[in-house]
Amino acid sequence: QSLLQPLLQLLAFLFACLWPVRFLHMDEQIRVQHLTSIAVTNGPGLHFVNPFKTTRVVRAETLGVLDYARVRDIVDGSERCIHGPCLLFLGPYESVEGRGQGVSLRS
Repeated sequence: QSLLQPLLQLLAFLFACLWPVRFLHMDEQIRVQHLTSIAVTNGPGLHFVNPFKTTRVVRAETLGVLDYARVRDIVDGSERCIHGPCLLFLGPYESVEGRGQGVSLRS
């Protein structure tokens, strides 16, 4: 009984140290590839990741005041236009189709 408690504490400590932990900054996103789907979680935060799943940390794209991006969802084919200033976090099935810069009509 007295030997079992420290052994369990040691195992719990080793398990916590070996389990993958990801620290995400404000402009980062973690993409987790499941068997048939993709899940995304935006930062900031601390995230525990299953070591048997493929993960990737992706930086968000910063759009300036005149910048815009066309984003397409590959599952349903919808397209949307995001204009800055903002941090562009893509959804699980989205990709950037085009980028550009707007023109100011005032002089």
